[in-house]
Amino acid sequence: MMLIAGPGVGKSVFAAKACQVYEEQLAACHFCVFNYSDYSDPFAMFESLANHMCKNVSGFYERLVQQLYRRHTKHTIRDAFRVLLKDPLNSLPDRRPMLMVIDGLDESERDGKSELLDLIAEEFPQLPKWMKIFITSRPELPVKKQLHHFYSVEILPDDKDNEEDLKCFLESSLNHERPADKYQMNQLVNKCEGIGSTYERYFLRLEEELKKLSSNINFDRILEVLVAMKAPIPLSYVAEILKLAGDTRAMKGVIRKVNDSLSALLLVYNDCLTVFHKTVVDWLVSEEYEQHSFKVSKEALSGHKHLWQVCQGKFIKLERNKESEKKNDAVNYAVEYGVHHLREITIGPDHFS
Repeated sequence: MMLIAGPGVGKSVFAAKACQVYEEQLAACHFCVFNYSDYSDPFAMFESLANHMCKNVSGFYERLVQQLYRRHTKHTIRDAFRVLLKDPLNSLPDRRPMLMVIDGLDESERDGKSELLDLIAEEFPQLPKWMKIFITSRPELPVKKQLHHFYSVEILPDDKDNEEDLKCFLESSLNHERPADKYQMNQLVNKCEGIGSTYERYFLRLEEELKKLSSNINFDRILEVLVAMKAPIPLSYVAEILKLAGDTRAMKGVIRKVNDSLSALLLVYNDCLTVFHKTVVDWLVSEEYEQHSFKVSKEALSGHKHLWQVCQGKFIKLERNKESEKKNDAVNYAVEYGVHHLREITIGPDHFS
């Protein structure tokens, strides 16, 4: 079964609730995460699912060990799927239905392609019938087209039931305080404007805070980089992109305050900056949302230029210092994604599509 819905609807929450409700029947679950390759990489996903099944599916661990003792290649995701999931599961006897949950299938797409989507369409139907599969995804055309044989439920943004769901949620949340009458409830529902207005207030506040720290900060650069980055970027990149690099005590103080402001309104993890949800990037570039002052053109190359300039600096340092240059997040990002940003500004995003 597939749950298809647009950004911000609550697919991940629904998937998590399904895992909770069917905990005793849960074989495995995996939640793909935007901008974190470890969570959206198909190889990592199959390893994660297999690890869950070793604990939750009786007999799976022994069958998997037998598979791993044999000589196998796992160079492709089909090989990995066969060795880690398909063959061990198909060697088990029939049993009561169990559930496998995969959230955010669309997050596995890279450069407009998804090997995982092809594999699910062709290989998942060959898993044993007792293994029930629940997948969530956005309504991208390739997903709907290739997985047309899956039973699917699509939540549309203009569905009248959405408003009723909101009323039910508000009533259940507020009734323990005091019962709300019908008029009050309708007023509350009407005030729920959606994620667009929330993000606009978010970025207005962030822009104001950064401008207070330094009038020279170019806020558009932050937006352009958020759209262009391929993975969480080190905070040191932000300082360089905003032209805040410097060793003076005053400049270090400004950089620290900028990082504090960013971490309050965006997501900073292990000194790397990213967005807390893919809908943030969608809101910045998509035409589907109402017009706002923070719009970034999807075709704009500025973000790639900013990131390439920083990556180029890391490459030059690596060349000069050779072995003495420490491998850290800043260097790792440059090595992994620098060429991508260079390609975007020299060849263009559509060259290989």
